Amino acid sequence: MIMKRFLICMAATMCVTAAHALSITGVSFSDPNIIYETGGIPNGTTITYTIDSPGLMEIDVNCGIVNFGDAGTIVTRLFQNFSGPVASTTTFWNGLWLIGGDQARNSTTCDFIMTLSTNGTSVNPSPAPPSLVTLNSVDIHNLTVASSVDSNGAATFPFVITYALAKSANVSATITNSSGTVVRTLLTNAAQAGESISSQTITWNGLADSGQSVSVGVYTLTVNATDPAVANSHAITRTRSITVQSLAGAAGNPQKLFESNVYVYPNPVRNGSATFQIEAIRDGANLSLKIYTLSGDLVFEKFFPNVAAGYVTRYGWGATNSAGRKLGRGLYYYVVREEDSAGTLQTVKKMAVIP
Repeated sequence: MIMKRFLICMAATMCVTAAHALSITGVSFSDPNIIYETGGIPNGTTITYTIDSPGLMEIDVNCGIVNFGDAGTIVTRLFQNFSGPVASTTTFWNGLWLIGGDQARNSTTCDFIMTLSTNGTSVNPSPAPPSLVTLNSVDIHNLTVASSVDSNGAATFPFVITYALAKSANVSATITNSSGTVVRTLLTNAAQAGESISSQTITWNGLADSGQSVSVGVYTLTVNATDPAVANSHAITRTRSITVQSLAGAAGNPQKLFESNVYVYPNPVRNGSATFQIEAIRDGANLSLKIYTLSGDLVFEKFFPNVAAGYVTRYGWGATNSAGRKLGRGLYYYVVREEDSAGTLQTVKKMAVIP
């Protein structure tokens, strides 16, 4: 019997004896609630468990769930090889995965699918992990910068900046030159919604804070976010390089810039739904949207106070008047106005409503 058992062990890459049955037990998490990024450094959780045999441990992190067994999405996989039984071991997860080119995170809930494999046999923990792990994050992700182009195809203004937030937060955004000096502050602690509501868009029109056009060169966009309810909770800082090759698109006439960045879509308005888009041209802009009949009767108005320069406001309109009643088929005027410390900008445009 001893010789037979010896030969079986020699033929296999690993010999699992009765004393070392294939199993994962004692699973626990150091913190089932991963707290906010602390000073821009992500926190994580340590998974502790025991295995009774050598093998490959795979931990699939499955996020976007509420209860055990819900369908989520595997955001990352953790692997660790063990050459023998381990009474107790740990694996650390930093709560990050690849989103839009960055190691990032969401505000979400995750479970951990653990599998120990050896010699073609695999097992999962028994009993199952005792809890889900919740991420509370103010992360910034999917940050992109798109330039316009001049007649020669060179990158020029305006640069359109888009990003998403893991949750609603206060956002700051600056542009620095190659010497590290801030030349333009786009946002300062501006309250913005999380990605479950909308993504965010701001533009840089080529002006410095002084109101003068910047020069050709390489600049750095820096975006940060904080949760106003949690001290020292600022997100991982995100940066992108911006190469300005031409000044052809730099803002020169604020009124023309304002007019070109106010519109409604679709136009004609169909099926009782449309979106107005308005870009603030100067800091501290108080924006207003008013809709009139062709005879000049005011039927709807909406105000957007203290908007930062370059911030794009998108307002979903249900084709109703101020009382909430649907407007009839026909032509209407919409008047968009910006009032700020430098004066007033206004544009009047026409739209059609088709119920």
